Amino acid sequence: MLPGPDRILTCPHCGTEKRVMTLMSGNTLRSTLWSDQKAVYPMLPMVSPVQQCYHCKGYFLLSEQKEDRLEETNEWGFPCGSSFELGELDYNQLKEAWNYFEENRKLTRDNRKTMLHMLLWAFNDTYTRGENAVGIPEDDQAFFAYIAQEMINLTNDPVFKGELLRELGHFEQAIELLNNITYAHTDVIIVDEDLPCDQTTEEVIYVDEDLSSDQEQNLREIVKKILQHAENGDKRPFIVNKD
Repeated sequence: MLPGPDRILTCPHCGTEKRVMTLMSGNTLRSTLWSDQKAVYPMLPMVSPVQQCYHCKGYFLLSEQKEDRLEETNEWGFPCGSSFELGELDYNQLKEAWNYFEENRKLTRDNRKTMLHMLLWAFNDTYTRGENAVGIPEDDQAFFAYIAQEMINLTNDPVFKGELLRELGHFEQAIELLNNITYAHTDVIIVDEDLPCDQTTEEVIYVDEDLSSDQEQNLREIVKKILQHAENGDKRPFIVNKD
């Protein structure tokens, strides 16, 4: 992993600048993939798509920065100084950010799905992931049910839908869905991800994507593992693959 020049962000609320990390190179060694689609790449860290300003504590989206400003480099093309800041937010901060966006603006489908993924992963990091599972307060149980259902409504991936149903404790529904997946091809719905989430395109295009034998085998293995956990009444996310 080789850090690149700092990316300079500007808070849209107060104008304060914030430096975050970029990479000149990275790799996926020692990666971990979880059943809730969280991927951990120690040598390929990702800057959080949602950032909080140091000064005013306001939240903003990385994708909506008007300018992509990078720190100057020296005569050899290397950055003068490198920030390792990713701007990662914990579960409570992400809930606060979600409430801010829900109250103040409409997110595009793509940004909404990104935030829902982040909330799902942060919830599982806090309460259910690994061996350190703890009791979940009632209000967070209700919030998790809400975000999981929102993701089920937005995703076209039947395997991920099955995983979300399992994590919600709807084991019979998850098992039925996963047992009826067609592996010959997948139907992909192409929509304009930049539209507000309550708007859809007039024409939805369906594309058949043939799976390679390796892709099909990997998919079957993942489905088998999710089914085993569902049949055992286990709602926790689990490791699908570890490099």
